[in-house]
Amino acid sequence: MKSIIITALALVGLVIGIVIATYPSAKPAATPAPAPAPTPAPAPAAPTTNLAANDQASRERAEKEAAKRAAAEKEAKEAAGKAATEKAAKDATDKAAKDAEEKIAAELAAKEAADKAAKDAEEKIVAEKAAKLAAESAAAALIAKEAADKAAKETADKAAADKAAKAAADKAAEELAIKQATEKAAKDAADKAAEELAIKQAIEKAAKEAANKAAEELAIKQAAEKAAKEAADKAAAEKAAADKAAAEKAAADLAAKEAAERAAANATRRFNYGAKGPSVWPAPLP
Repeated sequence: MKSIIITALALVGLVIGIVIATYPSAKPAATPAPAPAPTPAPAPAAPTTNLAANDQASRERAEKEAAKRAAAEKEAKEAAGKAATEKAAKDATDKAAKDAEEKIAAELAAKEAADKAAKDAEEKIVAEKAAKLAAESAAAALIAKEAADKAAKETADKAAADKAAKAAADKAAEELAIKQATEKAAKDAADKAAEELAIKQAIEKAAKEAANKAAEELAIKQAAEKAAKEAADKAAAEKAAADKAAAEKAAADLAAKEAAERAAANATRRFNYGAKGPSVWPAPLP
């Protein structure tokens, strides 16, 4: 952008230099030339017409130069605060404005040379062409500056977009890493919980099997104790029955013995008292 502005200002300076160089060459021509041959009476009207035309042209040039100065000053103000190169461009613009004022002064001096109408007309054409070229150069410089500013803005916007995209990508990568770490931690916790559950289930299974085995052994022990108790009860019952039978047999034997003894005693008594009457016999033993 700086190089474009410098180039445009150089073009403006070149055009102004051409105009200034043209007018000084016209000034010596203002020196009275050898008196021409007497002209007819209507001839004096020509300078008046040329003066009016020159006045109009001068006003137009002044307006164009004023517009050019305003554009140059605006461009110089826009370049204020820039780097040293832009400051130099502003200085060049101010110089161009000053040169333009000198050019206007030269045009006014040329206007006073009414006797050189043809030369003034030629100078007017040259000045108009130079002013037009300067205006076109200034417009081109302005367009180039706007294009450069737009390109710089697009570059800055692209850099900002790239930076934002990189920041977004970095953030996404960081979030992905955090998510993966969280998922890994969750998986590790789930695996540990599953492992602990498996250990707990194995312990519970072993405890259940031990309880079942203990219950089975207890049932076997209880069954054995029950069988032993039943056997003991049966043996006791059988012993009691045997003891009862023995007691009953002993009692029966004793009763039989006692009965036999009574019978024998009774028989003996009958034998001893058989000759006596029945009334004198002792009563039978019970």
